[in-house]
Amino acid sequence: MTATDRALPRPPARFARGAHRTGRAAGALRGDPPCDPGRVRDSESAASSTGTRPPGLHQPRRLVVFGIELVLAALLVATAFPAWGNSVVHIDLPAASGGVVVSRMLGSWVTLAVLAVTAAGLLLLDGLRQLMLGVGGRSGARDSTQPPLEDEPLDHPS
Repeated sequence: MTATDRALPRPPARFARGAHRTGRAAGALRGDPPCDPGRVRDSESAASSTGTRPPGLHQPRRLVVFGIELVLAALLVATAFPAWGNSVVHIDLPAASGGVVVSRMLGSWVTLAVLAVTAAGLLLLDGLRQLMLGVGGRSGARDSTQPPLEDEPLDHPS
């Protein structure tokens, strides 16, 4: 460490490691344009420059995702029943021991059945979320850029 390095003040957090020696920000080291703190985020600036709004909650393609997840959940539940049936093995003991029938569970089939039902449940939960987002946003919410309807009261008293 030289005497000039000790004399330099501690670099602010916005500078990258080693950037304090040149006085340039981390983005400038990578060739990025300088950051303007008054600038809006990329999604907001892209939406305002094109004149369109960023995608809201209402996205009809989510209905397709809901349908796919519903079919997958049904297939997983349909897989769980045979797996559970295969997990039970009946063993007939000889008559010398009383002719008893003993049941035994095979862990690998039980695990498969439980995992299939658990995955189906998670797919159903996410499918319901996709359905709600595909149909629309919150109930009662409306676009604030549109004027209120004639029978709808204003938000502020006049």
